[in-house]
Amino acid sequence: MSTTESSLIVLSVSGISWKPGPLRGKKPNLYAALYRDGKEVKRTRTIEKSLEPKWEHIFNLAADWGSGISLRVFHDSSNPFSSDKCPGIATVDILALAAHANSENVEQLPLMGGAANKISGTISVQLVQDINQVAALAIETAKKDTPTVGPAGMASELLEAPDKNHKITGKVSAVATLLPAANDLASALESVTSKLDIVIKLGDQLATIHPYANVARKILTSVYQVFKKQKETDDKLTTLAQTMDEVYSFVKDLDFLPQKIKSLEQQTSAIVKQTMECALFIQEYTRHGFGVHAVEGIWDTKRQRIDGLCDTLLKLKEAFEGGLTVQSLFMSTKIMDKLEGLEQSETLKHLNPNDMNAGLRTTCLLGTRQKLLDEITDWITLPSTSGNVLWLSGVAGCGKSTISTTISERFRALQRLGAFLFFQRGDLVHGDPGAVVRTLAYSLGLFDARFAAAITAAINRDAGIVNAPIRTQFAALLLAPLQSVEQYMDGPILILLDALDECGNADSHGPLLSLLADEFPKLPRVFRFLITSRRESDIVGRFKTRFEEISLDPGNFSGDADIKVFFQHQMAQIREQKNLDAAWPGEVSIQELVCLSGNLFIWASTATRFIAHYHPQQRLDDLLSRKQDGFNLDELYSVALRGSAPWDDTSFAQDARNVLTCLVFGKVPMTDNTIEKLLQQQSSEVLDNLGCVLYWKRGQIVRALHTSFIDYLVDPKRTVGMPWALNATVAHHTLSTACFRVLHSELRFNIGQLEDSNLENFRVHGLAERLNSLISPQLQYSACFVFEHLREVQFDSVVLGSLQDFFHRQFLYWLEVLGLFGGIHHARVALEAALKYVKLDRNRSELEAFVTDAVKFVTAFAPVMTSTPHVYLSALPFTPARSPVAQQYAKAYPGTLQFPRPADDDWPSVNELLQDVPTMIMSVHMSSDGSRIAYGSFDGALRVWDVATGLLAAPPFRQHTLAVMSVCYSFNDKWIVSGSLDGSIWVWAAATGKPMASPFRGHSEGVCSVCFSHDASKVVSASVDGSVRIWDAITAELLVGPLMHPDIVRAVDVSSKAPYRVVSGCDDGSLHIWDAETGALMAGPIEAHRGPVTSVSFSSSCMLFASSSWDCTVRVWDGHTGKSAAEPFCGHGDHVECVRFAFGDDGCIASSSSDRTVRVWNARTGAPAGEPLLGQSAGVNSISLSADGRFLASGSMDMTLRVWDFKTLTPVAAMVQDDQNQINSISWSSNGDWIVSGSTQGILYLWDVRSGKLVWGPIQAHSGEIDHVCFSPDSAQIATGSESQTVCVWDASDGKLVLGPLTGHQSDVNSVNYSQPEGARIVSGSNDGTIRIWDAGTGALAAGPHKIPDVEVRDVRFQPNNSDRIVSCSSDGIIRMWDSQNGTVLFQIPGNSPGCSIAFSSDGSQFTSNAGENKVAVWNATTGRPIGFPFSGHSNLVSSLSFSPPSDNTRVASGSADNTVRVWGIDNYWRDQLYGHTSLITSVQFCPTGHGSQLASASMDGIIRIWEMTPAVESPLGDSPLILDGWITGPAGQLKFWVPPWLSSGLYYPRNSLLLGLKRQTKLDLSRFVEGTDWEKCTAGTI
Repeated sequence: MSTTESSLIVLSVSGISWKPGPLRGKKPNLYAALYRDGKEVKRTRTIEKSLEPKWEHIFNLAADWGSGISLRVFHDSSNPFSSDKCPGIATVDILALAAHANSENVEQLPLMGGAANKISGTISVQLVQDINQVAALAIETAKKDTPTVGPAGMASELLEAPDKNHKITGKVSAVATLLPAANDLASALESVTSKLDIVIKLGDQLATIHPYANVARKILTSVYQVFKKQKETDDKLTTLAQTMDEVYSFVKDLDFLPQKIKSLEQQTSAIVKQTMECALFIQEYTRHGFGVHAVEGIWDTKRQRIDGLCDTLLKLKEAFEGGLTVQSLFMSTKIMDKLEGLEQSETLKHLNPNDMNAGLRTTCLLGTRQKLLDEITDWITLPSTSGNVLWLSGVAGCGKSTISTTISERFRALQRLGAFLFFQRGDLVHGDPGAVVRTLAYSLGLFDARFAAAITAAINRDAGIVNAPIRTQFAALLLAPLQSVEQYMDGPILILLDALDECGNADSHGPLLSLLADEFPKLPRVFRFLITSRRESDIVGRFKTRFEEISLDPGNFSGDADIKVFFQHQMAQIREQKNLDAAWPGEVSIQELVCLSGNLFIWASTATRFIAHYHPQQRLDDLLSRKQDGFNLDELYSVALRGSAPWDDTSFAQDARNVLTCLVFGKVPMTDNTIEKLLQQQSSEVLDNLGCVLYWKRGQIVRALHTSFIDYLVDPKRTVGMPWALNATVAHHTLSTACFRVLHSELRFNIGQLEDSNLENFRVHGLAERLNSLISPQLQYSACFVFEHLREVQFDSVVLGSLQDFFHRQFLYWLEVLGLFGGIHHARVALEAALKYVKLDRNRSELEAFVTDAVKFVTAFAPVMTSTPHVYLSALPFTPARSPVAQQYAKAYPGTLQFPRPADDDWPSVNELLQDVPTMIMSVHMSSDGSRIAYGSFDGALRVWDVATGLLAAPPFRQHTLAVMSVCYSFNDKWIVSGSLDGSIWVWAAATGKPMASPFRGHSEGVCSVCFSHDASKVVSASVDGSVRIWDAITAELLVGPLMHPDIVRAVDVSSKAPYRVVSGCDDGSLHIWDAETGALMAGPIEAHRGPVTSVSFSSSCMLFASSSWDCTVRVWDGHTGKSAAEPFCGHGDHVECVRFAFGDDGCIASSSSDRTVRVWNARTGAPAGEPLLGQSAGVNSISLSADGRFLASGSMDMTLRVWDFKTLTPVAAMVQDDQNQINSISWSSNGDWIVSGSTQGILYLWDVRSGKLVWGPIQAHSGEIDHVCFSPDSAQIATGSESQTVCVWDASDGKLVLGPLTGHQSDVNSVNYSQPEGARIVSGSNDGTIRIWDAGTGALAAGPHKIPDVEVRDVRFQPNNSDRIVSCSSDGIIRMWDSQNGTVLFQIPGNSPGCSIAFSSDGSQFTSNAGENKVAVWNATTGRPIGFPFSGHSNLVSSLSFSPPSDNTRVASGSADNTVRVWGIDNYWRDQLYGHTSLITSVQFCPTGHGSQLASASMDGIIRIWEMTPAVESPLGDSPLILDGWITGPAGQLKFWVPPWLSSGLYYPRNSLLLGLKRQTKLDLSRFVEGTDWEKCTAGTI
């Protein structure tokens, strides 16, 4: 006898005593509740104001009715501050009642209550086990209830036959005339709820009807309670309620109602689903639901939708009466616009969501888990104050996933399932915590078009948002879009996350858990979140106090009754399939199985699958024979496995272990086809035999029935001695061998069939679909994970042979696959695993050398892998000839770049790799382990240097437009923050350089200093605008500030320990200590220094902080009060630019200075700890110490980066320029034959422009930098000005000193020039603000000094043909025309940018200079008026200018810190752009001879380039190809090829006829080079 065939009828109660009171009415409002094991299961309706209520309520007993049943009578209190009172409790003895079942006997059960637990009344019940009798009783009850349905006079109409001639017209206004009794909203709602009561009573056996009808009744009852007290209601809403009431007119036919409902289950189900949707709509419409108050236009739209709801209801009524199909008859009130075209759909794909295919997921068996499912459904649909997240927790196997799937399907049917995400342990792809927000956003975008539009807009604003941290993704892709559409949406919308504990692991899913706990409650209330998981400690810690929880643990929930129903259902199916006896297996056997299950559905499911698979009675007996205590899940798995397959067959056992190896140790789930192709064995027979523990269908992913099976297999203690026991080492050996086999057989050239090498991979249309068709799943798996498995494999000669074959044949093809799938950043880690394995064999030195070289190859050429063809077109051609990779592969690809190579061509040294630092280093910060250094540069880029390899760890991070003044790693090394003079702040992913959020905007001027809080949740910044600001590191929201100062703030730091403080240093010499949470000033201003404060640093304990200043001192202060903790530290000879406490050591401080040194101090005494660290040739702007205290990094204006051992204070590594190669200035001889160059090391060279050979040099001309060089007009002499404050004159023929050093200047001499055309005098300008004129023959001072107070003279020139006039530009931005003799200023031109260069036309009538932001202006030399408009185009400071020679005189050339040369037409604004230099341009000059056909440019990259203004030969690369981060590109950005950094500065470009310098020069032969759509022709076809 099934429990569902028994019903307990609660008839009435009598004898209740009641005492009226101030808060109690004269009579109670009573209802009865059915309890099982102390927990409420169901309740009757409430009968108001009666001491003898008659319910005649039918409780269908779906629970174990043997014991633990009670009935409790309650007074339904209307007092919101009082719980319902219980007058009495009756114990129900089901077994005793069963003796009288189906008789007419009514049992009177005593109600026990009160403090003395005495009899307080009696309750009348009857137990019925005949379903027909239950239905009859229900009908009788319904008939008795009918007169109370609706207002008086309605009963007779309900009992009349329906009008058969009535036709559905869709005109909802006609409904009022059909139902005159339900004449207002409240009465119509009451009528509908009463009829729903009848349907629920009769449809309780039908799970497709019950949940929707039950929820609809509850919602309508709640709304009715509101509206029965209101006099005014919306007429449209009344019409909808009346229409609902009309649809339920079928309840009038009570005699045949049970049979009708059962026979028309589909139609009835459709009606109650639509009723639930109407109930939710009314709830929202009346503003008593989840929604916010919306604009009136939206409510107008809602009223229009009432018509559609009414039409649908009437059509459903017609379908019910006519027995018609209703599959498409459902109207959702949620707006369901389609996505706006292909573009929006394609944009959503950029979210790269995980595929959530629920095809194999199962739902709860009908009739099981009903109370729990109803409880969850009620929570979702009925508004509450408990928040918008419900956490369903429980042990493994208790049915959480099945419950979640059932709930999802309920709400899918109502078109209210916004997203359903589910996870499985071990699935690295679909279980990535970092993909959860993206996948939710994608699912919700498909769910609602308005949300899709909001997401699309977010992606269009910031394409990098899809790779941002999940909190940034949440803010941009969920929070903001959901808030923007909230007013348009009707709740509830369900978002479901199942098996959250299996999403990643404890290490990886922490940020997701924090996000769920902290941020998801902030989402609009219309969105309801159901999360299921085990009660793992990290989840409990974050969820327990934040979310409402339903626990399925055995102590809180008993599922025996549901498990029993499950067994009954499954056994009935087995009985039918196997044609067993009708009584099989018997009630006793089922009850024993229930007891064995231990309340775990996974046990029950596994057991039934095991029984069903073969000889059911034999397997049932096997299970039941083990019913002694301790027959747990492990024993069930053991019995099931042993009884399901021929494990004694060694061949089968091996095959089975291989398949299970893929299931357990595979890095991602695999289909049976993938397993077969990977293992090269049939898997179907094994999978068939293991059907009791595995889900499997042909062509679909093989999954464990439950993750507990995986847990069982991976624990050697639980499977010891079993033939299915898996050994991790053996498993990884099997998988690595299989992967190598697949790689060998399937890898090939251009496997992605890419047609065009000019495109990056992501720009190839439809690439993802193409790759899925061209690259098999087993190849994808093998390429991605072969070395992951190799890590766990012990040395084996077979594996080593496979490894050797791989590197000699498939290495480049493997890089193709990784690059195509965006996984090239994993290549180096994979190769290091391979190298570690190879080193296990001491006899494999050749293979070890190859793998070592492969690591260098991948590290050096990682940037080219973003365009797969350039593995062959760029990486391979530029690989050194002595490289084993090049020797193995280069000959197979002859159609590539060719160039002469030196005989010893090998990988460059670490110093050579990055000697071409393109610009001055403004700030440095070291990762915690000292392996990487982030540095901000003058050119606006942020770069990360890998100390071990000497290579950039990623391409330059580019978003800033001006110098990056400050950089800082987060304490976990995941993020880098940077601040720039452009006023912006960016946060970057340290590994990839991808910006994590939009820039932080708020500072009105440049940002001088930035740092992370210790937990990386906040960013603190200081600015030229005089403010300190504290930001949310994820959202860029300003949290605190601006905290204003009286002057520029150059320095800021934040304490790592509470109370959290921010210390800031100001240009007025003061320090301030602020509360980091509130912004309150805790101490200060502290008069600390006599000059601008440049840097501050907290000690590790945060008890102290240090400051540095332009007053040349370092000071230490109390970290709380700001009081001085030591005397000033003196020793630096110039501005102290940076100070840092050593990590973990409050007693040690390091500082750097413009005096070119780094010093280490005892923080307590100020005593130096050793000698100063020397080696950098210019001011040391910034230092950083590694968190482990081992290393110190220093960055300098000389473009060098050095790493020191902090314990021994000795050099470890350096990223340096070859100082002799850095060229500050050049001058072309008047005959065009020679060019002289002066370097940053004070060295002169003279070059023959015709041959390219060195005429003489190097000559150590000055002790400091040579700032300027100039040929005399007759080319016989060379004048030089230097950082050593002197002017010298040299014989051009042999480089011997002729005059000097000429002294008098008190600072750097920035400019020296001869008078034109006679050359009798030399003019010099200095940083001391003076101009001096010297006799070129004697060196005597001929005039001056002419003084400009408080400025630096940057350049000064004689006016050609008029040596009485000179023009100067200076740091104050003023151009001055002087009388050279008396120093009178003839006119001045203010308002320009601080000048760097001036150049005259050959006739002296015009001159050119810097103007404004990165612009070039031409001026009339007589009047000082501008000629035309300024030329704009440079993106950084203009550093050098030159007029074309006398024969032309129509063009101006400019060199810039943006690394480009530009040529401008004075009359027609014609512009030419020349790309090639890799660092800032220091000097440009047209050749004095000819018609301006040649131009020379010099750079800090150490190269002098000779440009042909009218190239004679057309190049395949075009006239002037662009260069960006090493890529040589066409005018439309086409990728031609990529040049490695050690060759880039010396590379000939199409318009270069000659390169001068000491660096290696590379002239490419493009005669065989194929690219674009011809690129595949590069291969010879053999390796």
